[in-house]
Amino acid sequence: MIHVLDQLSVRPGHLATVRARIVDDYRPVVADLGVRLAGFWTAPPVELLDDPTDLVALWELDDVGTYWKFKQAAARDPRVLAFWDGIGPMLAGRRRRIMAPVAVPSSADGDTAAVTDGEVSSR
Repeated sequence: MIHVLDQLSVRPGHLATVRARIVDDYRPVVADLGVRLAGFWTAPPVELLDDPTDLVALWELDDVGTYWKFKQAAARDPRVLAFWDGIGPMLAGRRRRIMAPVAVPSSADGDTAAVTDGEVSSR
């Protein structure tokens, strides 16, 4: 599994529009390339009125091959280019990170780390 994390710094007053454009315009195009929207987050958890609010979108792809297919096709797709051009004026900035899961190692004494409801505990 490969994850793509898009961190969009959205100018005040545009958060709902940017999120709707991602869902309505971008998601259907990249879905055809094997990309699934896993979820959205905002930071801070409310839209700011005087500073940009970060909208974070997490995307999932099955494997590295799917990622490269997506990257190459999206770079040439006029719908993708139009999407980014269209939301550009509503953004103060954007950052994309490509990630792959890494196993959580056991501790030296055989304990393993577990995450439950946002809490980390050792067993």
